[in-house]
Amino acid sequence: MSQLNLISHFFISTILVLFTSLILFQDQVNAQDERIPALPAFESGYLINGQSVTMRSARSLEFAIQHRFGQIDSGARELFGLYAHARDIRIGINYSLTDRIQIGYGTAKGQFNHDLNYKLLLLRQSRDDVIPISVAYAGNAAVSARDDSNFYPEFSNRLSYYQELMAARRFTHWFSLQISGSYAHFNRLETGLTHDNFSVAARSRFSITPSISVLLDFDHPLSSHEEFSPKTSLGSGFEYATRGHEFQVFVTNFESLTPQRNIHLNTNEITEFDFLIGFNIIRRWNL
Repeated sequence: MSQLNLISHFFISTILVLFTSLILFQDQVNAQDERIPALPAFESGYLINGQSVTMRSARSLEFAIQHRFGQIDSGARELFGLYAHARDIRIGINYSLTDRIQIGYGTAKGQFNHDLNYKLLLLRQSRDDVIPISVAYAGNAAVSARDDSNFYPEFSNRLSYYQELMAARRFTHWFSLQISGSYAHFNRLETGLTHDNFSVAARSRFSITPSISVLLDFDHPLSSHEEFSPKTSLGSGFEYATRGHEFQVFVTNFESLTPQRNIHLNTNEITEFDFLIGFNIIRRWNL
């Protein structure tokens, strides 16, 4: 089956479920919108390896380029991973249907993955603290378009899914914290690997100036396979935000840009210093 046919089947099999969920959700936010919202906990909807609760205003278009270089321990000969083959590259586009509903599409080098994704802002922290936290629910459905009909005899074998529930609070003008739980599922994996995995994560932002922040990202898979357990991730870096851009540069031991692969299959050890350099560049427009 050609890559174009795979993507077409994938879109048809997911788009009806996605939009039905969005329509049902849209009717349940009127009461919250009467309160004045607090300033966003994070500048960007992306935070190193994961999502944040931040949602753009209605009719906003967002373009993202994400890159993960080779491992730092490759040494000076490969400029600590910068000259090595990229572990993953992803280009994505997101659109805010309302100020609480976002949909998107992305394509990543790793496994030739194409993903449809969404994010719903369920609660928004209010300035009067009657609503003390922001809560968001995000997810994706991804299809691998790699040329391997032996491993993927059926189209459904190529599908994987990811869901994440996030709760965040902006405690002060300089500190925000988010905790989340996530679930990943693969329809088909190598023998000895479980199809489902759960993970917990914590992400934080420390503002140094109005434009510059320090970011921290911690993700701990809870499930294990017969032969190995997915490894915990730690990421740290800097973010520079302008009115229409966010630039993030960091080190992390997660190397995939498809989140279900990270919490399900990561073998990079923190204790072995299996870190790599990465960046996220986000550009947005109000249409």
